[in-house]
Amino acid sequence: MAANATLIDLGNGMIYDPVQDLTWMQDVMYARTSGADDNGRMTLEGSHAWVSNLEFGGYSDWRLPNAAPDGVDLLIHDVSDSEISRLLEHFSWCYGAFSDCDATQIEVAPFLNFYPDIEYPLFWLTYSYDGIYQAGVFWTPLYSTDLPAGDNYTAWAVRDGGNPYSSVPEPGTLGLLALGIAGLGFARRRKLN
Repeated sequence: MAANATLIDLGNGMIYDPVQDLTWMQDVMYARTSGADDNGRMTLEGSHAWVSNLEFGGYSDWRLPNAAPDGVDLLIHDVSDSEISRLLEHFSWCYGAFSDCDATQIEVAPFLNFYPDIEYPLFWLTYSYDGIYQAGVFWTPLYSTDLPAGDNYTAWAVRDGGNPYSSVPEPGTLGLLALGIAGLGFARRRKLN
């Protein structure tokens, strides 16, 4: 089933997740790598500011991963619904909440800097409940929604969509196709006369 899905390297530092229809930043610590932040860990407010101003790969609609679908109270919801949890689970990576393995054995290829210098990566997650924007933290193999927004955790950028096989042809391509079809019709008509 989903465990057989394959991540698609879109090039230019982006990885497409076909199970969730998401494009992930290949470099988990891009905020640090790009020089936007000294260590890649920021407060929730700093993470939102960074990701909302991020322009990468020709896109400016990057965001933080969701903790759960909008309108779901995480205090009573299965945390395996976070986008990071589903990424790890769908692609059969070793992940403490879904297997008996040591969380430090997570295989994260093709992603870069998943474990830059800490044993358990901590990522900001966001969700909306009762119209209130809230934050959670993904911590392999644990999870919490009650950590202070002023703490510093990793901001891993993700965006919706990106399927390389569902793109609509550019108008120029469609125009050339239409001209080709019209030319074939004209040639056939001439041949019949």
